[in-house]
Amino acid sequence: MRPDRCACRHQLRSCLHVFARESHIRTAFETRGDLHGHSVGGTNPSLLRAMGAGAPVVAFDVSFNREGLADLGRYFDGPAAVTEQVEATERRWRDEPAAMEQLAADIRDRAAERYDWDDVTDRYEDLAARLASGWSQRGTANGRRR
Repeated sequence: MRPDRCACRHQLRSCLHVFARESHIRTAFETRGDLHGHSVGGTNPSLLRAMGAGAPVVAFDVSFNREGLADLGRYFDGPAAVTEQVEATERRWRDEPAAMEQLAADIRDRAAERYDWDDVTDRYEDLAARLASGWSQRGTANGRRR
């Protein structure tokens, strides 16, 4: 999204994509939200960084973004909806700052509860052991997203 096309550009710090991890983390902590446009591949590390920073997220409406954010996020499915959701988020910051601070805390809590790296690595280790012993899920999945 180009900065000159942001509906609330006078109140946004940045509409630019941040590639560097450290810059994304800093930006997530310094801004009032995160626009998450990833639409393929599963839960994205940048979404988890934004959640860990407590940044209210406006995300592309796909299953893995909803799985990560649940009802704590705002979702879009096209250009018009991006503008609508960003403006709604900005209005809520203006009109209900205490509610948005609570939302930020809830988002941080969800990230901490659901995405514990020790748990993630333990689950990968378990999967590797099952695969090494010959386990397979062949025939148990139809290849469609839920």
